[in-house]
Amino acid sequence: MFKISKVIPLQEEICIVPFGDIHYGNENCRLDKFKRLIEWAIPKENVYLIGMGDLIDCITPKDDRYQADEEDGYTPIDDLKDEITEILIPIKNRILFMLMGNHEYHMKEDGYGDPVKKICKNLNI
Repeated sequence: MFKISKVIPLQEEICIVPFGDIHYGNENCRLDKFKRLIEWAIPKENVYLIGMGDLIDCITPKDDRYQADEEDGYTPIDDLKDEITEILIPIKNRILFMLMGNHEYHMKEDGYGDPVKKICKNLNI
């Protein structure tokens, strides 16, 4: 368990927006809608966000749908983590925290690391 301390600048009103179940990497992902949420939040200094998990579609070698890129030795999960991090950079200072979803949990439990922790580390949150 992690203790998180954040100082939010005093404002008349703040808006806290949860986001999750993006499943980036899945063919049914509506990345356009997620990007619209981020673009909406960027200019609004009173908007803070909470990541609710399942940001990326974590398919591990135990899953029949798994495909590795043998040329460079990276799995698609590595690319997905990097790409979702790039999308979140403009609002990184207003993400209060991010939770692990069941997809990330299974990835961690299967010994492939914690993708949420990696994304948070890359964003300095």
